[in-house]
Amino acid sequence: MHTSIKVDTSLVQGSIALLGTMATCDQLATRIRRILSSAVPSSVEVKVVPLPREPGLVFNVGIRAGTTNHRFLTGWAGEGWPGDVKKLVQLVPKVEVVVATKMSINAKAWLEELGIGWIDEAGGASINRSSGLVIVRESAREKNRPEVSNRWSRSMLAVAEAVLSGITPTVESIETTTGLSRNATATGLSRLENLGLLKRT
Repeated sequence: MHTSIKVDTSLVQGSIALLGTMATCDQLATRIRRILSSAVPSSVEVKVVPLPREPGLVFNVGIRAGTTNHRFLTGWAGEGWPGDVKKLVQLVPKVEVVVATKMSINAKAWLEELGIGWIDEAGGASINRSSGLVIVRESAREKNRPEVSNRWSRSMLAVAEAVLSGITPTVESIETTTGLSRNATATGLSRLENLGLLKRT
């Protein structure tokens, strides 16, 4: 099933220039497919198709793993600075996963608050779809250095509070208890684990 949205063409074209890309739809679709493909096993099929009748900013994505086909709407946010990401979400409110060259820490936190997934060319990703698709990765640079920001988002605090109150630290349990999105829940649990506050058993 394809999603149809209406976006002011002049705004989108202006955004494409602002976000630092004048690539054609096909070139950008290929780039996004390559980014997504790098985060899943080679046996998984990834399709990226420009949204009909829209300029090259918004794409329908299909990721087929076994018999399950995960579908979502993605958009390109250039370099991944907060301004780039916010402009994209303003132009395309229904975007479900944001793709960028290198997502900034503040852009990641802002998307997490909205429950929107993200992935970038630096190797990082935080995607958690209701269809069962979960991709959570840190870029090589993030793995090799301490977290720059000690900021605890509202969703991360909610996850920690739920765990401390005795809720089983799983995405399903925390999501049901707190009402957070799957993406925000998975990211919160992952950050608590990275801080050494949770341990897998």
